Amino acid sequence: MKIEIFSDIACPWCFIGKRRLERALADANTNAELSFRAFQLQPGLPPEGVVAEGFFERKFGGKERTRAMFERLTDVGRAVGIAFDFYKQQRAPNTELAHRVIRFASSKGQAALTVESLFRGYFEQGVDVAELSAIVGVLERAQIPLDIGELESALAAGFGKEEVARDLTLAREYGIGGVPLFLFEQRYSLEGAQPVEHFERLIRKLQAEDSPHLRSQPSS
Repeated sequence: MKIEIFSDIACPWCFIGKRRLERALADANTNAELSFRAFQLQPGLPPEGVVAEGFFERKFGGKERTRAMFERLTDVGRAVGIAFDFYKQQRAPNTELAHRVIRFASSKGQAALTVESLFRGYFEQGVDVAELSAIVGVLERAQIPLDIGELESALAAGFGKEEVARDLTLAREYGIGGVPLFLFEQRYSLEGAQPVEHFERLIRKLQAEDSPHLRSQPSS
């Protein structure tokens, strides 16, 4: 089963949705080929990002609303094993660099581990994912088998810029206004961090449609 995931590393609901999808796949005893496509919630941020506290307060409408949002997300995340710690975040990042790193990892068959590590780094450890040295630290601590020298050379040469731009264009063509969005076998999509049972229902629907027995039945 092939699943494309439009998401952004700075999107907490994308992290939650990814974990819920993984739980649904495990519950359905199904393996899937996950491919990660770039989306940016805040493409207009400078490359180095901005100070997190002020950014979040402007985005959510003040300190109290920000605190309430963080508390809600922390509770939701705990149910899928995520230890959100929003107060560790010092920078709200421009995520283009992180997406380019994911593209490099994809070319080496390490996309899923890299995405998981970047999500955990940003949301649980407060890592600045707009800073290459910080990203490299995340990858090394997670022991992801990537050649860091090759990664740095590739990024310096512009690797991933065109691919990320194409993903952003594709998202606009699909009319995607928010993430996460999960595209199953180019046939069905689910938008948002859906409950596990919604993912399971669609997975089983695809399994039934693709079963040899069903395909061999004559049409009425």
